[in-house]
Amino acid sequence: MHNRLRLLQGAAALLYMGPLLAGLGGFGWAMVPVFAAIFVLWLMILRPHQWPRDLADWRAPAVWVAALGRVVSQVLLVAICFGIGRGIGGAMGFVPMFHPMLPLAMSFLSIPVSRMLWDPWKAAAMDQFLDDALHQIADPGHRPAATADGTDAAVAPLLAASGSADPATLRPALEAVLAHPEAWQRLDALVVALDRREPNRDALRREVILWATEPDLVARGRPHSTVDAAFVTAGTDPALLRLFLPRALALIAAFPDRHDSFPSPQDVSEAITESQPDDIAQSLAALARAVEQATPPELRDPPQGRVPAALHFSRMLAQP
Repeated sequence: MHNRLRLLQGAAALLYMGPLLAGLGGFGWAMVPVFAAIFVLWLMILRPHQWPRDLADWRAPAVWVAALGRVVSQVLLVAICFGIGRGIGGAMGFVPMFHPMLPLAMSFLSIPVSRMLWDPWKAAAMDQFLDDALHQIADPGHRPAATADGTDAAVAPLLAASGSADPATLRPALEAVLAHPEAWQRLDALVVALDRREPNRDALRREVILWATEPDLVARGRPHSTVDAAFVTAGTDPALLRLFLPRALALIAAFPDRHDSFPSPQDVSEAITESQPDDIAQSLAALARAVEQATPPELRDPPQGRVPAALHFSRMLAQP
């Protein structure tokens, strides 16, 4: 891991060396927009959780404002690197001669190299998981603090009302909370909160499973990994698993191209225990096989678990 981080730092250095070298070579400021486009592309690939993943989400003005702010910040970074290169060239008193494609190629090369070295989705999930796990070890009653963007604050009223609310009112309330450009972040926060097994939230757990396994939602793929979230929400509860498993099996048969919205075969297989009823164990095994068959060979058997695996360990830490 240490060596990988060093290589990632080197790949990131290539990104900034491009405009620095272009400024040193005395190339015109017309190259700044090209470098800015490379910087933004790097940001979208290495930090995809900061960008909406569906075209419909871009209709919200707040999304455009946030995206514009990120683009402007990248333009400023490029301009600063370009200016530093110009200053170094002026101080040295000579301009090195090289092809203008060289600095562009250096910056662009940073994108595939960085992506090969770093999985941003696993990194973001594990950072959150490890931080929460350490707090839970130190303080068993700890709950994750509200995020800066108000994600946890948005789901808090739904969690507070889940114990006494009429089950018929939970679905509209749940849909209202998740009808947001950052619905996938709110869903993650909701699943983490439901991972603590307060019995008065079983009705909300059922609604989350039913909502997350709606065929239309899975077909659109927005928000991402909804079946995965339903799997984590079901946990080891036999009643919730009996609700989740038939729906998941039907969905993977109907939408095999949405295999990335399902829990990984490894996570499903690890959920099979000797204490489970035979029908649940058989359904879990069938789901693991179905997801594996739907997954392209090159994507099977990842070396590390995805978000559900992290949440599974989080559940174990949270148990008394």
